[in-house]
Amino acid sequence: MLETLAAAVEDPLVPAKHVLLGGGTPNAEDMGAVLAAELCEAIKKRFDLSCYVMICAPLKNEYIDLLWRAGVDELGMNLEFYSDSAWEQFIPGKAEYIGKRRYIEALEYAVFRFGSINARSILIVGLEDPEYTIEGAELLASMGVMPILSPFRPLERAELENRRGFDHKTYFDIYSEVH
Repeated sequence: MLETLAAAVEDPLVPAKHVLLGGGTPNAEDMGAVLAAELCEAIKKRFDLSCYVMICAPLKNEYIDLLWRAGVDELGMNLEFYSDSAWEQFIPGKAEYIGKRRYIEALEYAVFRFGSINARSILIVGLEDPEYTIEGAELLASMGVMPILSPFRPLERAELENRRGFDHKTYFDIYSEVH
């Protein structure tokens, strides 16, 4: 990883200025925070790069503290949906293992540690009723979390490949309301 980052930093046309470390969805209470902290520390020792970590909400705030101590600059924990029904339908594993309440608590704590806007959360737009997405974005913003609205795009051969998001006007209306 460090060799790849060295090449990216030294790129003469577009040198890297930050790195995003994603953790997937590990089945452990740290949700990948321990590995992300180790990687961030190694990166910061060698490069002057901003580290943005995107993981599931750890089950305990001590893992958010670990990321902060490691020098992580920005922390993303993606709520994905705001309605309970969307959580149950689209992300049942996250709903059962972590839960929406824990996500909100972890995001609130991340704002305390990393500051407003440096805590982020993606909301997927196009699968739940627009009013829930708007409500979720408003809650996140009121907490100091930067809501990132990401339009639903189905992937081929995925369970939702035949599902479509909203029409362009509905997306526009949602983005205008949240703005």
